[in-house]
Amino acid sequence: ATLDGSAWNGRVDYELKDTIDIDCGPTKSCGNLPATITSAIADTYTLIYKGGGPPGAFLKTITPNARQTLTSGGSITYTLEFETGGTIQVNATLNRSPWPPTPPPQAATYTLTGPSPQNGTRLPQTFSSVSAGSYTLDFTSGGPSGATLNAILPSPTQTLIKGGLITFTFDFIQ
Repeated sequence: ATLDGSAWNGRVDYELKDTIDIDCGPTKSCGNLPATITSAIADTYTLIYKGGGPPGAFLKTITPNARQTLTSGGSITYTLEFETGGTIQVNATLNRSPWPPTPPPQAATYTLTGPSPQNGTRLPQTFSSVSAGSYTLDFTSGGPSGATLNAILPSPTQTLIKGGLITFTFDFIQ
């Protein structure tokens, strides 16, 4: 496994499937990486990521491919490529005061476009372990009853850095 392009060793939950499955215990869930499975029969194998990995990171891809064919006497290698994620917080205000004023979160729909697109369904809402890059927030519907969206603060487009935090605020007026 790698984290941001550098070798990483640790616990990852995954399943290695073929026509009969590789048995890694009662749950067929394997653990620490790197791992070597010996005496496998020639077949096509698919690695299924189930969770785990470096804290604060997400699985970006499996290379060269999650599905590979093992030939008789051969070997295959899977690399789980993790990336440090960032956090995006989406809040709202009504007449410059936090909205909703108390939990629970309230319904709203909006989209975040960028490297890890997100669909929002409530305010406030936090999106964790998302890819770094430029994000644009677009409001669809919802928010305080009878209010109008005045602006998206500080800007509808912001740049998230690895491990960073950006906050968007829907500024409603009534």
